[in-house]
Amino acid sequence: MQLKRLSPRFIELTILKDTNDALHVYKSENVKTMNGVLNITTTLQDNDYKAFNEKTKKYYVDTKHVQSSMIQGWNKFCITGGIVEFSARLPGKGSVGGMWPALWMLGNLARATYVGSSDWVWPYSYDECHLADVNRQEINACRNVGHYGMIPGVGRGAPEIDILETMGGDKGALPNTPVERPYFSTSLQVSLRIDMVFLNFVFVDKILMLWMHS
Repeated sequence: MQLKRLSPRFIELTILKDTNDALHVYKSENVKTMNGVLNITTTLQDNDYKAFNEKTKKYYVDTKHVQSSMIQGWNKFCITGGIVEFSARLPGKGSVGGMWPALWMLGNLARATYVGSSDWVWPYSYDECHLADVNRQEINACRNVGHYGMIPGVGRGAPEIDILETMGGDKGALPNTPVERPYFSTSLQVSLRIDMVFLNFVFVDKILMLWMHS
């Protein structure tokens, strides 16, 4: 992985994108600022790479056919409240598939594209001790010892706020969902403990979607 500082608060990444069966890699050369505007360019370009499978713990060789970029503010600054505003022009056309542009925020204890960093941290958000769940939430309120500067007995996690995610394409329903393309979604992803049920809330086209997992 390579990092290129875009500003005191943001960096651009050169890194693989393996989550969500992504077909692209991120390269810092695909992002530029000019006349006060940030531009991210996506191109069709083959990139051979050596990847690591986190499940099998083995390396393998693969090729990604799309090249784009990601901007992160991880470990540079934290937002603890207030209003976040974006002004952005999304790429492509709503009727043409293949892109999934997004503007989103993730708790600082996890880092986007580093899949292992979010294990048992995302999207936990509760701060009560439940002995039955100590193996679910890595930093939970049941712990009497604080590591890495964490306060003992305080539960923490990395909730996610997707300010926008869009998916273009031919009109039609996404498999196994009530959502139809093209769509725009805004979501709050948290795990709340309510009688052994964890809740996720997603807003799609102003419709509240709720699903549960235990």
